[in-house]
Amino acid sequence: MWKRIELISGKEYVLNLCQSGSRFCRVAEKASSENDEVLVFRTEVIPIELLEKYEWDAISENYRTVCGRKFYFGAHGEWLVDIEYEAFVEDKEIPWVNEQPEFAPK
Repeated sequence: MWKRIELISGKEYVLNLCQSGSRFCRVAEKASSENDEVLVFRTEVIPIELLEKYEWDAISENYRTVCGRKFYFGAHGEWLVDIEYEAFVEDKEIPWVNEQPEFAPK
């Protein structure tokens, strides 16, 4: 799920990769001091054009979390970081970075 705010030209935005049961994203101003209690990772600044167009593939291919992790999006907007995604595609046990998230039914 992708949670959005109104984007204003000239401001810088990041994605807060959050988890509260399921995993979802919140677009946030970089300058925001908002403390998100469900935040797991925050990304680098992402161009507003990519956020406006929901360019999930371009975002995950070109941007990382502030701690340097690569991340990926699933079909429902859920996210996985590099080690989780690699284990998932290799059909191995997934080393969750926090608790195992809930996923949308197939």
